[in-house]
Amino acid sequence: MTFTKLPCKAVILDFDGTIADSFDIFIEAIEAVLKRKQRLTNAEIARLRKSSIKEIIAKIGIKRWQVPRLVIKGRIEINSRMDRVQAFEGMPEALKALAEDHVLYIVSTNSEDNILHFLKTYDMLESVSMIYANVGLTSKARSLKKLLNKEGLAHEDCLYIGDETRDIEAARKAGIRCIGVSWGFSNPSTLEGCHPDALAHRPADLVKIIGTSNRG
Repeated sequence: MTFTKLPCKAVILDFDGTIADSFDIFIEAIEAVLKRKQRLTNAEIARLRKSSIKEIIAKIGIKRWQVPRLVIKGRIEINSRMDRVQAFEGMPEALKALAEDHVLYIVSTNSEDNILHFLKTYDMLESVSMIYANVGLTSKARSLKKLLNKEGLAHEDCLYIGDETRDIEAARKAGIRCIGVSWGFSNPSTLEGCHPDALAHRPADLVKIIGTSNRG
């Protein structure tokens, strides 16, 4: 397979659905927070995978004013399940390869404690330079801009990697290139419809797209 090369100096990664295979516990957290008596069906989950975060909120009947409180409850539910989350196969090796020539950052809605513990468990902590955690559901663009300013990074030197449509949208708003990954939350065709600069189908593809040298 031929990949579009996207050389860069700094690689910014989403965590859940990109590095960590946490989809199942997120579904469980949604069910717990909404106090559903029945689990979401496969058809309902498939529809959620094709939706943006705003569409998901509408489809499951959440009012905008309810979101902050439900996010807090959701994080509690997720925290209690994080010990079951595994790294996607090949991700530790991909991050290690990328970290040889690039500075790696994580921007995530998950907590710093969860991310740190996970990275230590899967021997990825040394590959990551900084973690920007507890980002709001719709605040990733703002967080990406904050990261660039704080770290003194130029837009053209950065690349963002995520598994959801909101990740691609956030990268666009922040003015940086992006890679969508097909193994996470969003349906691959839906993700591709957001027109990321490249689409990866396995972690090893990230190394092929970005390269093992920031000189391309």
